[in-house]
Amino acid sequence: MRVAGIVLVLALLSGCTGPFRRAAGTLEDTPAPSPTAAATPLAPRGDIRIRSPLAGDDVLSPVVVRGVASSESGEVLVRVVDAAGTELAAMEVPIGCGAGCRGRFEARLAFYVPSRSPGTVQALEVAADGTVLQAAEVPVTLVPGA
Repeated sequence: MRVAGIVLVLALLSGCTGPFRRAAGTLEDTPAPSPTAAATPLAPRGDIRIRSPLAGDDVLSPVVVRGVASSESGEVLVRVVDAAGTELAAMEVPIGCGAGCRGRFEARLAFYVPSRSPGTVQALEVAADGTVLQAAEVPVTLVPGA
C-alpha cells in the first residue's frame, strides 16, 4: 500500500515541468451579489418547481421548502420575502444530483414577522452578477411564531 502511494506521488510529480512559483497578492473576501428585492411577482421561468409549501399555505418559522430544479451551478437560492419584496430569510442549497441534472432540493429557513402577513417563498438560479436566470415562487401567508 505504501509503495502504491509513493508511485502515485511520483507519477503526479512527473507532470511538473517548471519551477514552483508563489502566488502574488492577497486574497480578500468578496461578497456574492444578491438579487434585488422585487415587490412584483417573478415570472415563472426555467426548470425550478417548489413542491412545498403550496400556494395559500400558512407558513410558520422555520419553514421547510422542498422542490426540484436543474441549474448549471447545481444550487438554488431559496428565499422568504414579505409583500414589499423585503428578504426575510435566504439560503443557497445544493440540488441533490449536482449541476446540470434535475434533482431535489430542500431548505429550512427561519424568519420573523410581527403579525400575519402575505409573503412569498422563492427558489431562484442566480448568475454570478446577480441576474436571476430561473425563478419559481409560491404566495403564502407568513405567520408569527408561538
